[in-house]
Amino acid sequence: MLWRYLHVARYYNNMDGLLRARFAYPNIEFRHVIAPSSDLPDSIWPLNLDQSQIDQMVTLGEQDGKSSTPEASSNATEDVLHFYGLKKK
Repeated sequence: MLWRYLHVARYYNNMDGLLRARFAYPNIEFRHVIAPSSDLPDSIWPLNLDQSQIDQMVTLGEQDGKSSTPEASSNATEDVLHFYGLKKK
């Protein structure tokens, strides 16, 4: 249960950072929210990853970046930001 909590808490912390960036820079249009499509390798000890785990994370990042197309609707990003903005109130 602790691991699940940590994963959920990390997700909400990332969304909080996105909302803070949006409020700090109101004149910037955030068009896309790109997040990892699967779990990233982790370790009990911080920054204790081997080369294969680093390569796996880089490959995942490249795939996620390529899969985010310019044709994606900016409304989806706006909806996500609006939803988490409401949750903060």
